[in-house]
Amino acid sequence: MTSVQDPLEMEYPKHARKITDKAIAELKGLIGREVRIPVEDWRIEDSRFDVGDVKVLCRAIGDFNPLFFDPEYAKQTKYGRQVVPPSITAEMLQIDPGREVLRGARPILRAATLEWQIPMLEGDTILGKTYVRKVEEVAVPSGNGRVVRQEYETTVTKHRGEMVGAAKHTFECYERGSTAEAALFADRQPAMYNREEIEAIHQEYRGEEEAKVILGAQPRKWEEVTVGARIRHILKGPTTAGAAPYRSKRVNSPFGLGYSGGIERWYDGLRDVWELPEKWPELFLLNEHGVPEPVEGVEWQHVRSMRFLKLPVMEINSERIHWTAQLITNWMGDDGFLKKLDLKFPKINILGDITRCYGKVTGKRVQDGKRLVGIEVWNINQVGDTVTTGTAEVILP
Repeated sequence: MTSVQDPLEMEYPKHARKITDKAIAELKGLIGREVRIPVEDWRIEDSRFDVGDVKVLCRAIGDFNPLFFDPEYAKQTKYGRQVVPPSITAEMLQIDPGREVLRGARPILRAATLEWQIPMLEGDTILGKTYVRKVEEVAVPSGNGRVVRQEYETTVTKHRGEMVGAAKHTFECYERGSTAEAALFADRQPAMYNREEIEAIHQEYRGEEEAKVILGAQPRKWEEVTVGARIRHILKGPTTAGAAPYRSKRVNSPFGLGYSGGIERWYDGLRDVWELPEKWPELFLLNEHGVPEPVEGVEWQHVRSMRFLKLPVMEINSERIHWTAQLITNWMGDDGFLKKLDLKFPKINILGDITRCYGKVTGKRVQDGKRLVGIEVWNINQVGDTVTTGTAEVILP
């Protein structure tokens, strides 16, 4: 048995860094075609949200609204059972932009638009189907690496065909190890906190409880909402790599690898997937033990990533979708309905960041008998960068 090699000697295949003309052409060939992870009848239970699934999702995104998290509380509401946090539709994308076709590339979420028609409840089976809508190469200076923008649209339904809503994602995929990828981080370094700063963060979380940021059963009536009113912000972070997967059940994927959403523990190792590094070498590196590991593996801890890539570790792409949706569902109360969320992500977040989510009422109108409220939303990190911008639309009683 050979001795353990230095992490700096981890083998990162050259081809894993490249986005090829062939891969781009293959992706363009999917435009307009339906992509759906097959779910056989005997596995339909894997897509059903039971009480445990909803609670795991809530823990993963840090949303303890009792309408979602507390089954006994939810029984007393008009829904009669737990409501699934609406932002889960962001995780119903049926294709992974950094593993399928552009294998090994680093996907960066640049924009997301989510719309809902009906709520999702505990016991519902929730399914998605995705369409590739657009593929184009982004112009970058020669020699900086290739970047490909991809737009996806996912329709989300319940098992019986009821339309839940839709989610649109825009990703930019970067060649790993390229100058273009490094520029994303723009001299960002992992944040460091002393005990006093951590205690101040702790007190800020306590302040959310005291301020009762979760409106709950108290109805927020449309007539009482004032244009220009600020929504009490919520705090997220400092983030760490230790998080629960959004779902507790295995689901199908084109590679037979995945769990749906969240922290995706998509590589099992051992014999059942040992052939994968030969079939898709772009998705693997040889780690410091000389063992095949997903390319994402180098991005699971700052120490490893800084030594190997000279870059810190990014947060999960979709986290700010969940957090911003939580800001709105806290504010609107049990009787409100989140109709639309339209977000852009001008900058990335890295592990260790703090994110504060803000909102402000921008308008009110009545349309088709529904009382709508427009809200501007934005997220700011601990160094003052605006990392998310967008709008939300809510139906109030």
